[in-house]
Amino acid sequence: MQLAVLDYISTQNVHFSQLCDREQGGVPLFYPTLYAGQSLWQRRHSTQRDTLTSIQRVYEWAHMEGMDLDQRFASRLPLTTAEIGRLGGFLMVNRKSTTQAICPAKFNSRCGHIQHYLEWLAGYLINHANGDIARSISEMIQALSGLQLPTGSEHQRKRDTLAKHLSEGAQDALCQLFQNPHAHVRRPANQHAATRNAVMLEILYETGMRFGELLSLKLKNFTPARGGDCATLQIDINHDDELDRRLRQPVAKTLGRLVPITEQLSKKIQDYLRLDRALVPYVEFGDEHFIFINHRANATQGRPLEASAFYNALKLIRDKYPALRELHPHLLRHDWNYRFSKSAQELGLNETEEASQRCYLMGWTPGSPMANLYNERHIIEGAAETGLKAASYVTDRRTPRS
Repeated sequence: MQLAVLDYISTQNVHFSQLCDREQGGVPLFYPTLYAGQSLWQRRHSTQRDTLTSIQRVYEWAHMEGMDLDQRFASRLPLTTAEIGRLGGFLMVNRKSTTQAICPAKFNSRCGHIQHYLEWLAGYLINHANGDIARSISEMIQALSGLQLPTGSEHQRKRDTLAKHLSEGAQDALCQLFQNPHAHVRRPANQHAATRNAVMLEILYETGMRFGELLSLKLKNFTPARGGDCATLQIDINHDDELDRRLRQPVAKTLGRLVPITEQLSKKIQDYLRLDRALVPYVEFGDEHFIFINHRANATQGRPLEASAFYNALKLIRDKYPALRELHPHLLRHDWNYRFSKSAQELGLNETEEASQRCYLMGWTPGSPMANLYNERHIIEGAAETGLKAASYVTDRRTPRS
């Protein structure tokens, strides 16, 4: 058994995934496919993938145990509490590291997906269950629910979120990259892609948009400055875009919005389009075509850039700039919120004004809890300043007068 979650696009331009067995020629597994069709079809493609990846793990565990999971349930034998315990240990393993387990949040997500699937599978295959079998199914579900791990203090998670931003060293390294994208590029053929990568990172840094929103930007979404108006990037909701043929389509998870950008960044985007993107063979220039494309000379040259390709490029950037070793796209979103809080304070915005503007620029619905969370920075920093003043007053009182 060699399982894999494979991605497809339907004739109606709907992105979906299936759990397949490569050893059987890529044939989809019957019951996971049926479950996906009944329970996951209306969910986002990323949610489908996550769920099927969790289901893949339970089938891999069953294979390791020498168990035919489907036949086991068809024989009216749910998993025992002991087997659920062994399954939990298997799910905790991090495939990318032999020394570290996956984080509790990811583990809990896997367990939740598997619980829903096995509950569905039991209901589908075990008909007319008597009292003993019904009790066994209930015990299985309770045991799966009991695998959930504590994820720590919610207060601490909020504090951790507020603390996430770029260090001064990382800020300096990013500025160096923005000013000279070719500094560490040895091959001239790679300079165009290096410019693209630097422009993409600068957009993330300056706007705080999500990575999927960045990859989804089309030529029509960029408007240079004109007539006294600033340059802008338009973020659109783009689920199942018929012109996006990427199997893992990057999508906007937030509301559509118009984001202002600086004149400097606008010029860099225009230069990239004119001096770098335009030189790629097979590239197209219609309004519906994507800004960021693959520059590498291969079968996908000129097509929309895949997320995996950008992450590969980002790894090389981190290797060349040690100060950026913790850099990832979402950290730039956190850093934008950190800088926005400081700007709001300097401009004298009250909490309501700050929250409403933050919600719009981040694409959150009005009154989003995330905006209120980031606004707590005012309270924390204000409390620290007041506390220091109080401490200084006490210190001054203790200082002997001459």
